[in-house]
Amino acid sequence: MSAARRELLSGDPEALRRYLTRGRRDRRFDRAVMKAMREERPLNAETVDKVTARYADRLLQLRGEMLAQNETQEAISKARADAIRQQIVAGKIDAQAVTKVWRHTPQEHPRLHRQAMNGKSVPYGEDFELPNGARMPYPHAPDAPISEKMGCKCIFSYKIDFFAAVERRFRAEAV
Repeated sequence: MSAARRELLSGDPEALRRYLTRGRRDRRFDRAVMKAMREERPLNAETVDKVTARYADRLLQLRGEMLAQNETQEAISKARADAIRQQIVAGKIDAQAVTKVWRHTPQEHPRLHRQAMNGKSVPYGEDFELPNGARMPYPHAPDAPISEKMGCKCIFSYKIDFFAAVERRFRAEAV
């Protein structure tokens, strides 16, 4: 039995109050829950079935949204990484002139170890090391642990020092 169902069937005002704090609940049923809370009685089984069905639908919708967001972020990050790699392979950019920069995107419930990564940079070809010890080439990397990707909205960017590359070429030609 789900926790929401237990709360609604309990008749306990505190448990019913807890149900009312659930962000994904269908607020159309709040009056019935508040009435049961005042009367210190459980909701009837038919109402609980309706309430929990709508709640389950909304949780399923949340899961779908999270998966879509994760897949989109992964595709964007991979495309960005592939684009720079292709430019390096083509000889248009010197890999030594490329730095990756982690960018934390502010959100309502941030992960503290992600906030700590904001602005951190590593040379091209090296992994970022998160404060929790996880290593990844960039946010949303396909091979990163799902626990490090799901719900994350971090991005990354590249800094390219074109002058350093020109200087290296100039020095190489001078020798």
